[in-house]
Order: sequence, then structure tokens, then C-alpha cells
Amino acid sequence: MPPTSYDFAIHYLEIVIKRLIEDQGFHFISRGAIKKLAGILRGILEKYGESTRLFMEHAGRTKPIVEDAVAVLKLKKVNIREIRDYAKHATPEMVGIKVPIPLDESIVAPGDDNTFEN
Repeated sequence: MPPTSYDFAIHYLEIVIKRLIEDQGFHFISRGAIKKLAGILRGILEKYGESTRLFMEHAGRTKPIVEDAVAVLKLKKVNIREIRDYAKHATPEMVGIKVPIPLDESIVAPGDDNTFEN
């Protein structure tokens, strides 16, 4: 049976989890923990994706734009500065895959507080 899109997603999420764990200074993690964390991350990303779709549809668009994703991050009170700072020092080799979305510095202006607010 050929791999499914679910298999593909979990495979790369497991790679991301391993790299994040290594980046935090850990040297060992069980296979079960990697699988569990990848599943949790996939669920979170699915919820963010669904919320992004809702923002897009509410605005009457058929394709999402960066601002839809940013609106979700604001709603969830995600610290975008931490993401931006991590993305600045992370390299594609650290994650093991190339990220197709460029970092947009205009999303957070210098002087903004660390967490998006509603």
C-alpha cells in the first residue's frame, strides 16, 4: 500500500520534533514520545489550518493570505516574536526539510509587544 498524505505529514512532523528536541539540548527521546508529540503537533496545526480557513471564508476569499494565518496566531495569543527569532537562527538543515514559506518581517513591526492581542 503506498504511503498516504497522513503518513507523509507524520513522517516530516517526526523529523521536526526530533530536530526541536535536539535544539533544546536533549540527546535521547523514545520512539513513542516522538510519535505522540508528532500527533499532538499535527492536531494543533490542523486546528490552526481550520481557523485560517474560517478567517479566509469570513473575508469572502477562496484562497488564504498571510493575514489570515496571522489573525489565527493573534487569536491564539501565540508569541510571534519567538517564532520569528527561532526562524532566524534555524536553518533548513536543522529541520531536515526546506520550508517553502519565507519569513515576512513586516508582520511584526519593531517595538510591538511579544504576544498578539485581540
